[in-house]
Amino acid sequence: MILVLRKFIILLFLTLPLAITFSEPLKFISARTHPKELTQKLYTSLLSYLSQNIGKKIELVLPRGYLDYINKMRKGNYDITFDGPHFSS
Repeated sequence: MILVLRKFIILLFLTLPLAITFSEPLKFISARTHPKELTQKLYTSLLSYLSQNIGKKIELVLPRGYLDYINKMRKGNYDITFDGPHFSS
């Protein structure tokens, strides 16, 4: 788990240099696999850590459901997507 998180953070820092220049908060999305409250609890510390290290506010976006998540992710509506490797190409 720690190795996966380290790889995610490294990948994040390699792909965000241009997004940091914008004034709006970065949008972070993950598949809706838990209730809203649990999802917020799971990602709050990660988003705080990333925000402090890149100096940019990161906003957690909760999709209505899986179909909403997939459609918006494919359209590029989010800056950071936390998902499996099959969507990262």
